Amino acid sequence: MGGALSAPRRAPLFKRLASFLGLVLPSRSPKKLGRQGEKAAARYLEKAGYKILARNFGVRGGEADIIAEKEGIIHAVEVKSRSSRAFGSPEEAVTPLKARRLMRAAVSYCRSRNVSLSKLRLDVIAVEPDASGALAIRHHPNALSTASQSRRK
Repeated sequence: MGGALSAPRRAPLFKRLASFLGLVLPSRSPKKLGRQGEKAAARYLEKAGYKILARNFGVRGGEADIIAEKEGIIHAVEVKSRSSRAFGSPEEAVTPLKARRLMRAAVSYCRSRNVSLSKLRLDVIAVEPDASGALAIRHHPNALSTASQSRRK
């Protein structure tokens, strides 16, 4: 009847298609890679002099993967991990919706601790394996604007 393929029949089709296109399918599960990416990002930030204040800080309608502080500035960080560039770079995966959710969590964190929103920055950290398989990290400080949210106090 031409219906959708069931999950067991779809998997081999995707593998054949990926092979045909010359893509390498990830050997790590997305959740495992995401957890590894967040751990690597936290280690990177600590080595760069940031103090980790919270991990996976969530509020209704928002989440920040890492909340860190350096020199009196609060950094809400979205960590995006990708196993390959088949679907774009990790940075490209930070959608406007994801940015709003990060902002919501960051603002809630600051307000709950009586921190001025003028001291808030939204960062993105991209994590992906390099040629050797080690996780490469790219930090984009103040990558997302807080201007619209800080006006709404």
